[in-house]
Amino acid sequence: MTFNEVSRIAQAEDKSTDLVEVRRDFYPALREYIQRVKAEGEDEIRRDPYSLKATGLQNEIKKAQQKASIIVDKRMRKIMLMAARTASGAKLDLGKLTEEERTFYDNVLEEVKACRSATLEGQILATKHTVPISPCAIPASGSPGAEGGQMVLIRCLDDIPTFNANGKDYRLGREDVAYVPASVGCGLVKDGKAVEIGR
Repeated sequence: MTFNEVSRIAQAEDKSTDLVEVRRDFYPALREYIQRVKAEGEDEIRRDPYSLKATGLQNEIKKAQQKASIIVDKRMRKIMLMAARTASGAKLDLGKLTEEERTFYDNVLEEVKACRSATLEGQILATKHTVPISPCAIPASGSPGAEGGQMVLIRCLDDIPTFNANGKDYRLGREDVAYVPASVGCGLVKDGKAVEIGR
């Protein structure tokens, strides 16, 4: 890869509303080019920091990094729009995506579909990036986890008096680990009598 190639792609991406065709190994080649020019510049600066070559290499790396940033920003915006259009039912050609961009596209598409489902249908879809939320982390209006029978895994920090929940008696001592209904477990966590260790 050369500076001229990076400049040409940056200019083309800036002018086009569609993705510009780039080589399959574009991002690895771009990284290798920038690292190579940096190394050459550092070597030249060690030899003669005031030489025209050192100055030229420093300018090249600065401009190349700026153009690389433009390319990435423009392409990411276009890919996000592609994912949104696909989620709305459009059939798009994904042939101009690099491997890294295809992964990004797939992730964005999954999140857009989940967001559309939540906003338009009121249905929450889990994605591979969804982080499970503990019932104890949700501010309770009434008793936490009472609806849906959520359970929480706790470790007791103290002996807990026997209690009944969901028709079952629980006898828990210090350091006991147990699944208990969130309506009880979250209260024990809040009172400092237990710690949540999972769901």
